[in-house]
Amino acid sequence: MDKQNIFTILLFQLTTIVIGKHVPVIGWSNSRLLEKTPTIPAGHFVNSDFLQKNYLDRLVASTAPHTICVFVIDKLSIDDITKYSDAYNSDSTGNALANLRVALETSASSIVLPSVDSSQLGSYLSSKVNGQVIELIDPSSLKDKSLDATKTNVIIFQLTTSPNTNDRENEIREADKMIEVVMSELNSMSTPYTALLTAQQAPIKKKLTVNSKDSVKVGRHILESNGQDDKFFFANYTEGACQVFFYSESVIVEKADGKDSLPQETWDTTGSNCTSTKSVFLVMSNDNGTNSYKFEMDIQLDKYNFWNVINATFTMDTNGTQLKQAIDMTFVETPKQFSYHCVQSEAKGTGSGDLKVIFNDLQMQSFKIENNQFSYPNDCIGFFSEGIWMGLVTGLIVILILAFGFGMLASLSVMDKFDDPKGKTITVAQSSE
Repeated sequence: MDKQNIFTILLFQLTTIVIGKHVPVIGWSNSRLLEKTPTIPAGHFVNSDFLQKNYLDRLVASTAPHTICVFVIDKLSIDDITKYSDAYNSDSTGNALANLRVALETSASSIVLPSVDSSQLGSYLSSKVNGQVIELIDPSSLKDKSLDATKTNVIIFQLTTSPNTNDRENEIREADKMIEVVMSELNSMSTPYTALLTAQQAPIKKKLTVNSKDSVKVGRHILESNGQDDKFFFANYTEGACQVFFYSESVIVEKADGKDSLPQETWDTTGSNCTSTKSVFLVMSNDNGTNSYKFEMDIQLDKYNFWNVINATFTMDTNGTQLKQAIDMTFVETPKQFSYHCVQSEAKGTGSGDLKVIFNDLQMQSFKIENNQFSYPNDCIGFFSEGIWMGLVTGLIVILILAFGFGMLASLSVMDKFDDPKGKTITVAQSSE
C-alpha cells in the first residue's frame, strides 16, 4: 500500500460512526508483516474469527522475534479518526492525530480496518506469544522495562484521556501524544515491531430517550450532536418481533397558505400493526388538543430483501380545518439489514394542492433492529451527480458527431476508371450548342 496515501484511505474507508462493539483497528509495522493482507471494502464488518485468522495469527506465527504493541483507547470510531485528523484536507498534517499520521506514512506496512467485531486484541495476542506480556498506563515507563529480544513480546497500553468528555478533540490529541512517546521508544529498539490501535468500544454520539411505556433508549450515530438542542421528531413502534424507528431532526409541512413545523417530540404509535415479518403499518400521531397531526405508512419487504414505504398519508387538523392527502415516500428504500438516512427528504403530495412534507436529517428503520439501535445507515446520496450527467451527455453528443463523420467518410465513392499513361486516352464526348 502506498505510504503517502495511507492516511487518505481513512477518508474513503469512512463508514459513519459504528455502534456498540464495532471498533476500528489500525496497524503499522517497521517490517513487512502486514503486507498482502485481505482488503476490507468500506461498510463491511470484520468478525473476530476473520481478524484472528488473517491478521493476528500472522503476527504470532512470524518466526522472527518482534514486539507487538497494542494501544487501547476507551472509545474510538473511524469517524473520530477522519474528523480529528482533518482527513478531508489533502494538505493536512494530521491535526490532532499528527503522530499517528507520521507512524502510518513512515511504516513499512500497514492496515486500516474501519469496523471490527472485537476489542479483545490484547488478550488474544497475550495468550499466543511465547514472550513477555506487559500492561502499562504510563507510556514513559516503557524505557524501564527489559524485553527478551529472542522472543515475541506483547505490550498493552491503556490510553487514558482527559476527564473532560465534552472536549473530544483534546482527548484524541492526548492519546496521540502517548502514541508518540511509545513510538519513540520502539524506534530506538533493534527488534522489529508491530503496533495496533483499537478501542474498547465505539462512541455513541447521541441517545434518544423514548417517553413511551417501553422506555427504550435508542442510539443515534449519523451526526454528532452539539449538546445544545435535544428536540427532535421521534417515533418507536414495538410489537413482538416487529420494531420500527423513525427519527427526524425536524419536520416541516409546506402548504399554499404557509408552513407548519410539526412538534419535535416522541409521537404516539397507537393504531400501528404488524401483520407479518414482511409488512408493517406504521401510524405516528400527535394531538395537543388544539392541533393534531398523523402519518400513516405502509412498509413492505420485497423478495430482494429491500424494504420501502409503498404508501403514505398525512393528515393535519389545525384551527378546525382538516387536511388529508397522500404523500410520495417511495424514496425511502434500503436493504433489510440497513437503516435509511438522508440529510433532507421531500415527500410531495400526490393529489391536488401544493402540499409538501420536508424531513431534515431523516433516519428510519423497519426491520433487523438490534439492541434498540439503528443499524448501519444506507445514505440517500445517488450514484450520479449533475456534473456526472453533464459529462455523460456531452460525451454521448461528441461520440454521435464522430460516428456521423466516420459514416460520411465511409460512404464516399471514387471513379471506377482512371487514365492509363500507356494506353488510350479517355475521351469524353462533348456537344456544342
